[in-house]
Amino acid sequence: MEADDAKVLASACAMRRTVRTFDGTPLSPEARELLETLATNDANPYDIPVELRLIDAEKYGATSRVIRGASWYVVGSLTRCAHAEEAFGYVVERLVLAAAAHSIGTA
Repeated sequence: MEADDAKVLASACAMRRTVRTFDGTPLSPEARELLETLATNDANPYDIPVELRLIDAEKYGATSRVIRGASWYVVGSLTRCAHAEEAFGYVVERLVLAAAAHSIGTA
């Protein structure tokens, strides 16, 4: 991770908050494109490939018992191996922080 990227993500930690209820406003095409680009960066300290994708909740019938009003979800997959959970958590948290840094899904 580049130093500038690390600074951006570190500052996003301060403004990040957990949101489970959204107002149903769909992602803008720009925000969706940004998240899709960010989701392709699966670099992690364990060098385990992690695949993340954004899916349209309506198209795929995606729902959640705790998340309300979301029109898109992030789903992921990886091979089960030692440290797979840590690699997955690392990649997902970096995506969440990058979204927060761009004010996506943080209010």
